[in-house]
Amino acid sequence: MKIKRILPLILLVAVMMAMVQIGCDELITETNTITLVDSTLGIGCFDCHNDEDNRLLRPRGQFDNSEHADFSLLDATVPLNSVDYSVNSCGAQCHTHEGFITTFDVNVSFSVSKYSAITCFTCHLPHTGEYDQWDGDTLRALEEFTILADNSAYALGKSNMCAHCHQATSTVAGIGTADVTLAGNFGPHTSGQADLVIGSGGFRFGTETIVNTHETTDGCLDCHYGSGQGYLFGEHTFRLEDDLTGDQHAENCNVSGCHATDPVTDLFDQVNLDTIAILSDSLENMLKIRAILDPADPTGRTFLA
Repeated sequence: MKIKRILPLILLVAVMMAMVQIGCDELITETNTITLVDSTLGIGCFDCHNDEDNRLLRPRGQFDNSEHADFSLLDATVPLNSVDYSVNSCGAQCHTHEGFITTFDVNVSFSVSKYSAITCFTCHLPHTGEYDQWDGDTLRALEEFTILADNSAYALGKSNMCAHCHQATSTVAGIGTADVTLAGNFGPHTSGQADLVIGSGGFRFGTETIVNTHETTDGCLDCHYGSGQGYLFGEHTFRLEDDLTGDQHAENCNVSGCHATDPVTDLFDQVNLDTIAILSDSLENMLKIRAILDPADPTGRTFLA
């Protein structure tokens, strides 16, 4: 009799204990507050983040010595405290972290109240994907695309990401004819490198279009990355010359399929550069005489209406 009286209580206690084991708080409150800690989860982090490995420290130091790390690019695009987040401008797309990602990474869409400068994560995605798939070499925006000037296809591996910004913004009218029209916003901006690599956009007045490519597996990165000298040039500095010593990084040019039979020793052909400068000065004077360029502008960049 006594057992029958306390049996319901025993069953109630047993049920409550079972509920606690499977997560009573979630069953009752629909909120799971049970926290499980797996001590093995952080092991992979130490492939990059530890006290001895310079896998991250060295590239970061090199990047800081690159033109990409110039904060003036950001400040020239938007005021420091601006809350305007328009990714329609060229400056925002290529001079800011958020602008680049929002414009060129089709897998990401987000908005912020302020811009930030270009940094490692602008190009790299080391923590994206499943835990065991994290890779510091994963890059954004690697899909083939067409460049703006003439809709030529650009598909050169890792440099696809670079070419999104390093391309001409417009071409000229009348290429291949005797009447070539130069507009005020013509051409390469300051970054027509992608066009050069695939041989797009070159021309001579009154003659055929020039096509002379430098296509390689990874385009510009095959030359502008490679092995460098400390923090001075090569690798994540993307420089081909040490500004302090004048030493040039030409080894990647002198490989099979490029300049192996006629090795490059000087990245700049001074004879041609001097000739171009002389001819450019003459052309500028002729355009000013004919009231095409503003003679009052010493830079030679102002077109008259």
